[in-house]
Amino acid sequence: LPAAEPVASIDKSFGTVYLLGENAELRPTPGLATVLSGQTIVTGSNAGLAIAWGGGGSLRVDENSRVRFSDSERVFLEEGRVYFDSTPGLMAGIAAGDSPVFRLETAQGAIAHTGTQYMVEVDGDRLIVSVREGEVRVDGRYHDQRVAAGQRATLAGSRRPDVLGIGRSGGYWDWVANTTPDADVDGWTLYRFLGWAGRELGLTVHFEGGAEGIARNAILRGTVDIPPADALRIRLATAALDWRLEEGVLYISD
Repeated sequence: LPAAEPVASIDKSFGTVYLLGENAELRPTPGLATVLSGQTIVTGSNAGLAIAWGGGGSLRVDENSRVRFSDSERVFLEEGRVYFDSTPGLMAGIAAGDSPVFRLETAQGAIAHTGTQYMVEVDGDRLIVSVREGEVRVDGRYHDQRVAAGQRATLAGSRRPDVLGIGRSGGYWDWVANTTPDADVDGWTLYRFLGWAGRELGLTVHFEGGAEGIARNAILRGTVDIPPADALRIRLATAALDWRLEEGVLYISD
């Protein structure tokens, strides 16, 4: 067997997280910092992880999920739900990288991405793939399917994939923001921060009046260690900017 090697590191962890032992026992691992190839991570109820993928990008793991880290390029989702953001250059605390090599595999098929944010859920014999940005290709056991931004595809058994339109924010995506790693925003402009928060929340940012100029000149201090939506409200209030949210667009005005 090849020797285990580091493939990812833990950016954020909450709740009870286990490593699957050699005899299929679950071993609690508080303080886990590095993920090795061949390891299987299991999250309990009300638990979650943000994982900096070694090749670039951010992998988020929801509660009640089981993920096997096959090697430096592949992850196998046995059950539960994960999210992957392949553009880490816009994110805090994660090294920048171009088009990270990351392949997400399941018993129902494998998913390859094209510069994107997407979510994958394994629920029994169903594979559900939702795309927030970019596009993914599903190489299914019975059918292949391309899924574009704003679409969700469900593959179940040998039936043709069912594809429907979805929003990029709220509801189904809310758990992702709970796994957002702390961000060191010291020295950032408010404009940069808004781009980061918008990406975490699946929102498009639109400026009105003189708001963009204010955002580009306002310099932030400190660290964001609260959910992005809360940080967004606080930072905008501090800058005396008004905002409203309409159909996935965050309008900011002076």
